[in-house]
Amino acid sequence: MNDVSFPHDRRLWFYIVLPAVILNIGSLIIYGGYYALKYMQPDTVAKIPQTSVSLATYLLIFVTEWLFALLLIAWLRRNRLTIRSLILPENRRKPFRWGPALLMGISINLLFLVYFLIAPMLYGDYGASYRGLPIWGQAFQLILLPLTAAFCEELIWRGHILTQFELRGYSAWKAILLMSLSFAFIHGIFLVDKLVVTFIFGVITGWYYWKERNLIPIMVAHFILDLWGFGIFVLGFA
Repeated sequence: MNDVSFPHDRRLWFYIVLPAVILNIGSLIIYGGYYALKYMQPDTVAKIPQTSVSLATYLLIFVTEWLFALLLIAWLRRNRLTIRSLILPENRRKPFRWGPALLMGISINLLFLVYFLIAPMLYGDYGASYRGLPIWGQAFQLILLPLTAAFCEELIWRGHILTQFELRGYSAWKAILLMSLSFAFIHGIFLVDKLVVTFIFGVITGWYYWKERNLIPIMVAHFILDLWGFGIFVLGFA
């Protein structure tokens, strides 16, 4: 049942579309510029480690996701709401159940474990762009990026977008599929396999939030996933 006391966000499509546009165009400029320079001035590019290009892309992601998360938090405050209203809505609160939480967390981590095992077959040395990072770059990817993804992405895509779709009368599956499509697009439109995997991630976590109304287990599972996911590459285990 919809929560009539929760306001509609007229800028919903601002969150659904704009982050994906910024991140995809930004990544295209970063990588396109790098490879164009590599073709025209190979000697210059030889002095730029591939890790710098990867790091620049992740910095773009970090700034973009926090920008939209802060804009969402500001909107909540203007409407006299708190972050908790999305993380654990009081009017929709249900008893915490370990079974669904563990099933969701294990599912998304297994999903990406399989993907990381397959990725080298598709792209060769998949971890090359992570090696040789400076200490601050390693800390950034091992701590700040997982925290950013777990908090910002879940707050916006699962918490806000799904809630707003429900207020508009969307069915569960329509809302979850549309949200998952937007979520997949922020991770890049250039690799079809990554789009599929992140789309499935969105469906699993979206269904959990729709049924359980608790973002905390999703945030924890997401953080754990990104922590070991970045860790195996940054620390040279893959």
